[in-house]
This record gives sequence, C-alpha cells and structure tokens, in this order.
Amino acid sequence: MAELENFKRRKEQEVEQFKRFAKEKSVVELLPILDSFDRACAHLDGQTAADQEQVSGFLLIQKQFHHVLEKWGVTPIETEGQAFDPHLHQAVMETESETVAPGMIAQEMQKGYKLHDRVIRPAMVAVAKA
Repeated sequence: MAELENFKRRKEQEVEQFKRFAKEKSVVELLPILDSFDRACAHLDGQTAADQEQVSGFLLIQKQFHHVLEKWGVTPIETEGQAFDPHLHQAVMETESETVAPGMIAQEMQKGYKLHDRVIRPAMVAVAKA
C-alpha cells in the first residue's frame, strides 16, 4: 500500500512539474520578438506629436507582451548592480570600469529570463575586471 501511495504522489508531482514548464519552448521562441520590441521602444524618444498615437499603440503592444509572459511565470533576470553569477548570467566580455567594482556587472547586452525558478535564457553581460 505504501509503495502504491508513493508511486501516486511521484506521478502527481511529475504531472505538476510538466504543467508548470510546458510553455518553456514557446516562451523561448517568443523572447527574440520581445527583444526586438524592447530595442524599438528604447529608440522611440523624441517623436513628434503626429507620431505619438502610433508610438503609444506600439508601447501598448509591448506592455501586453510583458504582461502575458508575467502571467505565465516568466520574469526577467536582474543584472543592474548585481554580482556576476554564472547560473544566471553569461559573461560575453570583461570591461574596465571606474564606477563598477570588479566582478560586478558593468553592462547588460541581452536580457535574461526565468520561467518560475528555472533559467530559460541567461542574461548576456559585460563584467568589470579587476
């Protein structure tokens, strides 16, 4: 009886884990699109009043995109002011910096994301060297 109960509990845990991370492949494929939205939104400053309606529509789409991913359990990995962590960050270069301590992240090249507690894409960063 005990073995049967243990088997049932393990199967329930496996099913729950599967449900929790079933969206991972889809989310990973959508992240480059989100990156493009974020880069485009970063360049929207200084638009004329005539363009403002189009810009606000574009920003609304970006906000909806972030909201859906947040609802699915996708959260961005923090990099600003953080120490380099190889489990969360991918160092693509070292850079000299007078404002950032050695071993700290000096610049984020590409945003990283987690799905619940699992890293689905590490943040690409530049690390200050000693």
